[in-house]
Amino acid sequence: MLFTTLGGTVAKINVKNRNFSIMDSSGKLFRARSSEDLMMEVLGWSIPVTGLKHWLIGEVNPLENVDNLVLDELGRISSLKQGEWSISYTTYKKNSPYPKKIRLVSGELSLKIVIDKWLVENYKYAKKN
Repeated sequence: MLFTTLGGTVAKINVKNRNFSIMDSSGKLFRARSSEDLMMEVLGWSIPVTGLKHWLIGEVNPLENVDNLVLDELGRISSLKQGEWSISYTTYKKNSPYPKKIRLVSGELSLKIVIDKWLVENYKYAKKN
């Protein structure tokens, strides 16, 4: 789900079997096979989902070149740049390799992602234990 800074819901994004859907705040459902195109159409901006699935678990996207990679004292990513996106990991979950707060910036678009709870069973991208 995407929220405003005041906690209001902007949209709910679903990905299942390479099909993407977005439900906007009025409850209207939009579907497409391209997440980036759908987000641009419905929200007016887009996030690279291919990169995001890696960035959310504190990894680089192996399909993109990496610039300005900075690691913290525990070897976790502190910040990096991939494509048009600058990614900063501002907080990690205590005693964990998983991020808690992530900041994504591309041009004038700035997103703050806060992850309250990690459930990593059978998640094919979660290689960390």
